[in-house]
Amino acid sequence: MRLAGIACGAAIAAYLAASIWLRRPVQVWHWHFALPTFRIAAAQVAAGAVNFALLTATLHFLIVAEQPLPFFTTAAIYLLASVAALISHIPGGLGVTEFVLLSFLPGASTWGALIVFRVIYYFLPLMLGGMVLGIGEVIERRYRAA
Repeated sequence: MRLAGIACGAAIAAYLAASIWLRRPVQVWHWHFALPTFRIAAAQVAAGAVNFALLTATLHFLIVAEQPLPFFTTAAIYLLASVAALISHIPGGLGVTEFVLLSFLPGASTWGALIVFRVIYYFLPLMLGGMVLGIGEVIERRYRAA
């Protein structure tokens, strides 16, 4: 696990260093990629870290309501679940995340925590985004009609 953590940290450091030193687009086969500026790259890394911390904290607090578990244990298990979900290519890791988490933390309380977690972190933002999109479309049509 430490080796994987060091590798991930090195990859992040390499990305940030590349955003400083590589000013021309990077070519991979037939594709060309322009790297962001260092400020944007650092903001991306920070936003990803904060998102993962908040996501893990949400899951952790739902799980510890029924069973004691250190935060970093929850983070490690969720990280494994996230990697499995990415490898599976299933949207949102639906089912894969739950399988990995339930493999490490079996029990009915974990099922409940996972259901509430999905609602909080996936379905509520989807519903809010849908409502904002709908409101935006109504405003746009009224503006065009006027």
